[in-house]
Amino acid sequence: MKNEFLQSKEGNAFVKLVLWLIFIGVLFFAFAFQKKDNVSEPKDNEEETKTFKNIENMKNDILQKSFSYEYIINDNEIITIYNGMKCNNKETWYKETSEGITKYQKEDGKTYKITLNEKEEYNEEENDLSKLFNLLKEYSYNEVKNDTERDIKYNLGTIEVNIKTNLENITNILVIKDNIRYEMQFTNIGICDNISLEN
Repeated sequence: MKNEFLQSKEGNAFVKLVLWLIFIGVLFFAFAFQKKDNVSEPKDNEEETKTFKNIENMKNDILQKSFSYEYIINDNEIITIYNGMKCNNKETWYKETSEGITKYQKEDGKTYKITLNEKEEYNEEENDLSKLFNLLKEYSYNEVKNDTERDIKYNLGTIEVNIKTNLENITNILVIKDNIRYEMQFTNIGICDNISLEN
């Protein structure tokens, strides 16, 4: 009796109806899951809305956290380069001039010149970022932002200061005073590198 029903016109129409319902059901589920995926995309787009960390917090991070740096002083083509890292309140750097490269280390508030692993206490004029940051608090600035970078310019009369940041950290500080350029580049902020500058 089943075979007779399936072979009849009504049975054949019923089979086609069932197959069409299955096909429509598959399409419905395919579109339903696709819509769920599309619904989550605006959330991803919302996450892409980028905000910059407050510049004062970034300055505090530089003063308090670990980082690696390159600091270049260009005084009428006389160039001095400092490469170093600050990690766990200990700072190690190399100073490169036309006369050679010298290693320094600062710990417990004292600066040492290191020659062949021999430490000699050394008094060198420090370029203290906290003094610069405190000075800048008194001045207004112009800020230009793009997607993930910010350029902050201070004009202090005879001194020009330009601070560049990404979303989270200061990446570069340029100070121009009396035609002398002081440029500092920061990386690995908040990270103590596994690579040590020590011998």
